[in-house]
Amino acid sequence: MNILSIESTTDVCGVCVVTPHETLYYQEITQPKIHSEKLPQFVHNAIHQSKKPISAIAVSIGPGSYTGLRIGVSLAKGLAFAMGLPIITVPTLVSMNDSLESEDNPRYVFVHSYGEWIFVQKFLNALAESEPQCIRIKDFQPDSVVNRIYGYGDFFSEQKEFEVQQVCPSSKWVGNSAIKNFDLWVENDINKVTPLYITNFKLQS
Repeated sequence: MNILSIESTTDVCGVCVVTPHETLYYQEITQPKIHSEKLPQFVHNAIHQSKKPISAIAVSIGPGSYTGLRIGVSLAKGLAFAMGLPIITVPTLVSMNDSLESEDNPRYVFVHSYGEWIFVQKFLNALAESEPQCIRIKDFQPDSVVNRIYGYGDFFSEQKEFEVQQVCPSSKWVGNSAIKNFDLWVENDINKVTPLYITNFKLQS
């Protein structure tokens, strides 16, 4: 199984080709507003340089930037249609959490939305203990001082209320999570694939 994975939910723009055992190709940059220009180039490079037939397209579906999600999901659907492949829809916060080591206590994973707003979800190792939410940072209250907090975005370097350890979204994590959860997340009908937009505390597709 060779999975081509796409990450575009933040200013991270990346494409990766992964198997259950190795990474065949990886190209990623962190720069805002370049996804529509760079992602097609990265995909072209990945298909030609990995030198392996692609089995499925994995895409980070959010929560995250509205524009980034639209670009990444649209590209994934176009590739899946053109190549006759299924899509694996990977929740962004889940893929970030999957990149972390096991811990004894629950933890929180964040992505900065805009201004004082963040997307956050609670996990216990690989298991989600809450749905992703969009909340103001002032309203965030960890359950316990032992809970570790992981986040991504410029916002986190500025706040002083609690210690945040950086974890970056990545097409590598998307690919690894896609392989791990293939049977659960695979979708053969591209018309059913939509970004995970979160607004006003509710999930909307």
